Amino acid sequence: MFDWGTADMSTFDVAVLQAALPDLNTPSTDLMWNVSNFTMDGTVSVIPEPTALELLTMPWQGLKALCKMQAEFAEQNPVIATMQTGI
Repeated sequence: MFDWGTADMSTFDVAVLQAALPDLNTPSTDLMWNVSNFTMDGTVSVIPEPTALELLTMPWQGLKALCKMQAEFAEQNPVIATMQTGI
């Protein structure tokens, strides 16, 4: 059994591990390897890579979610919401 608690991973080059893993990014998939936790606990996982369109729309999605949260708060707390907008 390998003990990650005593392993010295300070000089380990994660790029070498990534180069050794098979290529997942093909035209039919948007997958990539996640090796960010490898030096801590030995975990290697596969994550979907966001498309260019998803990257461009992420800020708008966050803004939309914030507006929705504010509207729900105002609906549930009309007095507080009125006081906040009057400041």
